[in-house]
Amino acid sequence: EVIALAGESTVKKGDTVKKGDILMRGVAYENKTATSNQSEAAPLLIRAKGIVTARVWYEGYGETELVQSIRERTGQEYVGVKVRIGERVMTLKEVKMPPDQLFEVEEVNKKLTPWRNCDIVVESIISTYYEVRNIDVHLSLEEAREQGKTKALADLQTLIPETAYVLLRTIEVLKTPETNLVRVRVNVETAEDIGQFMNLQ
Repeated sequence: EVIALAGESTVKKGDTVKKGDILMRGVAYENKTATSNQSEAAPLLIRAKGIVTARVWYEGYGETELVQSIRERTGQEYVGVKVRIGERVMTLKEVKMPPDQLFEVEEVNKKLTPWRNCDIVVESIISTYYEVRNIDVHLSLEEAREQGKTKALADLQTLIPETAYVLLRTIEVLKTPETNLVRVRVNVETAEDIGQFMNLQ
């Protein structure tokens, strides 16, 4: 739908357009009468103004494995403590983890109250080591479909303007030769104002 408030439109309702097409020109004609010919009238260059509302289609994809390897904490944890005084670091409590053990580390740094008349920075460093293990999680087809849909919609959210009005959304599970993979395609149809001002030389 095209509403030209200033200038003249170069497209009409029902036309298919693509990004970069000129939708409205900043051209007006002076001394125009009911019987005059626009091609013979003197054109004036003005700033085009109007509303161009279009139906726009977007596609998003999401993939999810039916068997996923995730890490979980076993509940075993170890705490290491260090103190930094200026540029020097001293270990108060050391943690030695087996080389083949998986773990996650969370570190908290805290500056201590400085001593009187002393500019040296004193900081404690507390490192917590959480023991983790890998486990396999089996998803149902419905769970994998929902995860794939969520990923596809998240991908589309970066493309669809906030002002767009969603007209239709369809979800399709795609066939894939991989037995452990579920692919989902989401098609979204919107109605949105697609006009952008551009200075043409």
